[in-house]
Amino acid sequence: MADFEDSSAGHTEVHTPTPNAGATIDTVIYKYGNGSGLFYNGNVTFPDSVDFEFGADPFTISCWVYNPNTAKFWIHHQTTTANRLTLGIPYGNVIQFIGVTGNVLVVHITAGIGTLTGWHHFEVSRNGSSGYIFIDGIKQTLTKNIYSGTMATPTDVFNIGLLQYANDYSSGNFDCLKIDKGICRHTANFTPPANEDVDNDAYTVLLLKMNTIFTKINIGNSWKEGTPYINIADTWKTALKVYISLHGNATWESVKNMTWNDLLAETWDYEKQSWRTVI
Repeated sequence: MADFEDSSAGHTEVHTPTPNAGATIDTVIYKYGNGSGLFYNGNVTFPDSVDFEFGADPFTISCWVYNPNTAKFWIHHQTTTANRLTLGIPYGNVIQFIGVTGNVLVVHITAGIGTLTGWHHFEVSRNGSSGYIFIDGIKQTLTKNIYSGTMATPTDVFNIGLLQYANDYSSGNFDCLKIDKGICRHTANFTPPANEDVDNDAYTVLLLKMNTIFTKINIGNSWKEGTPYINIADTWKTALKVYISLHGNATWESVKNMTWNDLLAETWDYEKQSWRTVI
């Protein structure tokens, strides 16, 4: 079950995610929590919002990327190709932010990324006419730093994982995507965040932790936490992958062949840190 819920502290509007096929949560490869966003020919969209309109304001966008040289990552917001904002690692060796207004390139910030494996932290920001790119908290030498005016105000959906006008999808694992509006977080070297909630404040308008959820099941007064199977039209289908602990023993187990009266399933909401009944 994918969870691309927004956990930002400073959003002015509710950002409801719509994951599309190919955008899921990976519970094996992740930087924080218990999952990361896994994108292969899929994307997540959010309704247009003033929170995603930077104009001439300072901004900061950051994300952890796994194996950046083989990953491809897009954040894209447009009305048409003539008015758009794009952040991408498009070719495996360059990170860039582009702002186009009326077919004029008004903001262009780029830097090379070298050879990188494993998890690495990327941050792109702007303050006035100055652009910044950091990799693992180290300020990079910019290959381009163009600023010639206010960025456009796109009106289409806000895309994570798809360069919309080119129909080009992201590929790879990404964790803790964070967008700050009204602040340029850093202008000099810094220590990358140690957890998902560092600097989640009034400036943070989008924070995707991309974690998963756990389930516990009560069968015959015995709580099991694990992989429940739900009978849908007499066909057993795996619903969620979770951990089972029964009588103090840590084992994996499939829960089958029960009646609905035997089963009470609750889901552990990782973001809200609370149980909620789902069956």
